[in-house]
Amino acid sequence: MWHIFPLERALRALTRRFRQIAAETQANIAIITALSIMPIMILIGGSVDFTRAALHRAELQAAIDSAVLAASNLTSNDRFDDIIEDYLDANLASAKGLPKDYQLTSTTETSLNSRTVTVEVAMDLPTYFLGLVNLETLPISASATATESRLNIELALVLDISSSMNGAKFTNLKDSAKVFVDHMLSGDAADSTSLSIIPFGGTVNVGRNLFLASAATPTLANTDPAEADYDIGTNVPNGRFRFTDGDFCLEHMSGDFNQDRIPINSRGQVPHFWRWWNFHPWCPGEPSSILLNTNDAPNLKNKIDALVLSDGTGMDIGAMWGLKALSPDLRGETGGEFGDRPATFGADDTIKFMVVMTDGAITSQNRPEDYTLFNVHTNRPNNRTPNVGARSNQGNRRNMQTIIPRGNAGSAAGTSNAIGHFKQVCDIAQDNGIVIYTIGFRISRNSLPEQMLKYCASDPTKYFLVDDFDIQSAFDAIAASVNALRVVQ
Repeated sequence: MWHIFPLERALRALTRRFRQIAAETQANIAIITALSIMPIMILIGGSVDFTRAALHRAELQAAIDSAVLAASNLTSNDRFDDIIEDYLDANLASAKGLPKDYQLTSTTETSLNSRTVTVEVAMDLPTYFLGLVNLETLPISASATATESRLNIELALVLDISSSMNGAKFTNLKDSAKVFVDHMLSGDAADSTSLSIIPFGGTVNVGRNLFLASAATPTLANTDPAEADYDIGTNVPNGRFRFTDGDFCLEHMSGDFNQDRIPINSRGQVPHFWRWWNFHPWCPGEPSSILLNTNDAPNLKNKIDALVLSDGTGMDIGAMWGLKALSPDLRGETGGEFGDRPATFGADDTIKFMVVMTDGAITSQNRPEDYTLFNVHTNRPNNRTPNVGARSNQGNRRNMQTIIPRGNAGSAAGTSNAIGHFKQVCDIAQDNGIVIYTIGFRISRNSLPEQMLKYCASDPTKYFLVDDFDIQSAFDAIAASVNALRVVQ
């Protein structure tokens, strides 16, 4: 306002001269001069007062804007008027010439996920020159509205539980994942957040309900098939096989690697077997089945604690079920506390996330030719006794069938191999607005696993390479990022 003050000084001097002239009532010329100067002075002085009012209104608007932003913050307490007054007083204290007395009107609307605050402030600004025409003050006012909304969060945590995660890596993963659950479900956030845990080893155990809905019924299936029927050929991988000792894993086809629900009663079952590590089943056991659509923190952490290792690294199938866990196609079939979830892709009030963590490369999808031998390295002795010896004595792979090959880094999305399936899932997830974070846990730089994780992450900042056992830092960074994205103001 530096350009106003010299003008004010000039006009004040002019005012004093006008009064001197007006006092010289004997001089007609003085009266005529005074009468001619007065309209000019009112016009110029009035413009100064109105300019001052416009500038001070801008200062008042800035003070109100900061006040409503503070009051609308969902972490603020319920003393909204006090918060508004504190911010107004602090901002107005440094505004020269602005009255400290004002009239405040405010309204606050609070719901589960949002808060809207509206404020209007009015005050009377003393004039410098318009008092000559009995206009002692100019009214100025400003208003502002701010809304802070907490979006609903749906998050799928896709965790590698393959045999190579054994030892301290598995312990650190569990500890870090449990802390992540606490971060995501802290305070009021729990009411709008649903988590799903998708452990994957050789494949994914989808749990009893989804398995029974998707697997061929016993009346439609070939139960405990003969070796010749189960051997590789036209029935791979679309044979409708069931096993009396199998767990809840489905044998997937290339058409499954998308957001769609698995067709009802259509898929075969994965038998109980292992490939590299004896007694680490290819199909994860019941403790390592999926848990979907819940904000029950104790239940989630109990599930994490109960995880056991599985053979193989079916990251393509893990990511696929992470996508399906967020897909509206599974609404009503996931269980959990949120009957209206998964929400429609692109819903204005919901943001979806997927976290994919692995310590190794995607493996082919395998099954034994003779499922009664359990170990695909078995030499298939005549007595059909399973080989349960030490890992170094597992023999060759004569009992193994490859039903979906791994592929290589150059495999395009949609190619009928594991890498192509994984890329396809990542593409579909991103196309549907899912924000994807990936974690490489003690993997080599520029390796195939890192190439896949970088490909899948929504952007380079959402890929984390953990070179040591401090996986907690990656989960903490992801939790902070998710919680920042959930708030819209």
